[in-house]
Amino acid sequence: MVDEFYFHKATNGPMRHCKPCVLKKQKPYQLQHKKEHAQWSARYREANRERIKISWRLSYLKNIDHHKARRKIYISTERGKSLRNAMSQAYRDRYPEKTSARLIYRRAIKMGQLKPMPCVVCGTTVRIHGHHEDYSKPLDVIWLCQTDHLRYHNGQISLPS
Repeated sequence: MVDEFYFHKATNGPMRHCKPCVLKKQKPYQLQHKKEHAQWSARYREANRERIKISWRLSYLKNIDHHKARRKIYISTERGKSLRNAMSQAYRDRYPEKTSARLIYRRAIKMGQLKPMPCVVCGTTVRIHGHHEDYSKPLDVIWLCQTDHLRYHNGQISLPS
């Protein structure tokens, strides 16, 4: 019986009207005022863009395990696989020089021509990335750990000379 009512946060109990009655009442109103609501929503989103962005980010971080699980499920579906492949192909088509440099760099590591070195910032040997300053020189890389690589691209650190 209680399942037929929406939960009211303020009173910490069921709402006054049952779910079917609320839906029956809402539907005609929403259809009648659809255009006005869409305009109002667009104005609100435009005026509160940063606030909404922060709210979404906090919600995501609060429920990160849930989001990761859903992403993992979606990526394993046929639609998820095809979308990921299409996005990867679009990236390769948009940045052929980057793609080529990374391919040559990875192949050189595999063949033993290039050996990963410790991070030039902190000296760790864990999760090492090869950072390209110039993609036309694929074997000329700066060795950074994952953390320092992200920090460098976010402008938080500069590379030692």
